[in-house]
Amino acid sequence: MIGNYAVVIPALNPEEELAEYVDRLLEIGAAHIIVVDDGSSRDRAHIFSKLTTKKRCTVLHHPVNRGKGRALKTAFSYFLDHLGNLSGVITADSDGQHSAEDVEKVAAALEHNRDSIILGSRDFSLEYVPPKSKFGNQLTSFLFKVLYGENIGDTQTGLRGIPKQELPWMIKLKGERFEYEMNMLIYARKMNVRIREVPIRTIYFNRNEGTHYRSVKDSLKIFRKILSGLFYYSYPALLFFIIDILSFSFLYHYVINGIPHLWKLLAATAASQIIAFAVLLLVKQKLLKWKRFLVKYIFVCLSFIVVSFLLIEAGSGLLQFNLVFAKAAASVLLALAFYQIQLHWDVFDAFYQHGHLAGERRHG
Repeated sequence: MIGNYAVVIPALNPEEELAEYVDRLLEIGAAHIIVVDDGSSRDRAHIFSKLTTKKRCTVLHHPVNRGKGRALKTAFSYFLDHLGNLSGVITADSDGQHSAEDVEKVAAALEHNRDSIILGSRDFSLEYVPPKSKFGNQLTSFLFKVLYGENIGDTQTGLRGIPKQELPWMIKLKGERFEYEMNMLIYARKMNVRIREVPIRTIYFNRNEGTHYRSVKDSLKIFRKILSGLFYYSYPALLFFIIDILSFSFLYHYVINGIPHLWKLLAATAASQIIAFAVLLLVKQKLLKWKRFLVKYIFVCLSFIVVSFLLIEAGSGLLQFNLVFAKAAASVLLALAFYQIQLHWDVFDAFYQHGHLAGERRHG
């Protein structure tokens, strides 16, 4: 049984089988079906007319094609306005790639994990998977793991279980076409919303020739979205790197004098690290939740002072590097470490309570 969830189906020029698919979903207990006609041609109008006669099925219309992302947001808005008594939505494609049984499986997983987004994950190692689908998903999964620290096997799946409390920010999220689904995952990671996967059948008809996915154009939008989202995680690390190396150089060469080299190096290193962390605090002071991260913050800052000092001393002393070069190399390594710490330890978790990925702030 699907249970207390609505199934959302964006549709562009669907086949006749869509009506049978909706019947099957209702048969296994979908609380409601929301189909969005995303500017389909007139010769498909009878399919949507047939759907409007079914109980617990609503058909919404876009007069022109506006894209899958916009269709999903249209359905989410309708859900919150008219079906707020339900627990969430399950999104599914209209082309038959998601069996009713797999929709039921995702609903069951969501019922047991109401704080998570559930992804129906396909197996791309199978021989009959179209090469472009296999390559595209493997590449985006790899990039998502490297850039956002989350291992997702199927980043482009359209079968997703979404709890009701996450829909308001998803409606405001940027993206009108297929890139919207990637942006959803990036922002969920950014907001520390858990993402879970359940295995589903891997179904392709005629090697996926009926898809409305535009291989080159939509792939470029998805990759651009992945890389653009990186900025919201990396800019504190970049700012840290710049302030650290500039303040160290200024302090070491022009401010701290009259003491032995080792003590001078330690003082400049400690001061530059403290300044760099202080600048980050000043930039985002209104968003920081002091009690939640202060202990982590102090621990990381002190650790960076020690590690930075050891790296500079090893580079300039043992390896005979120029002092500025040794400091630059140390700062690069520390900036990379800082980026990874943000992904996995949330030292600056308050930095990500707001952002331009959604276009607006999230309240509550």
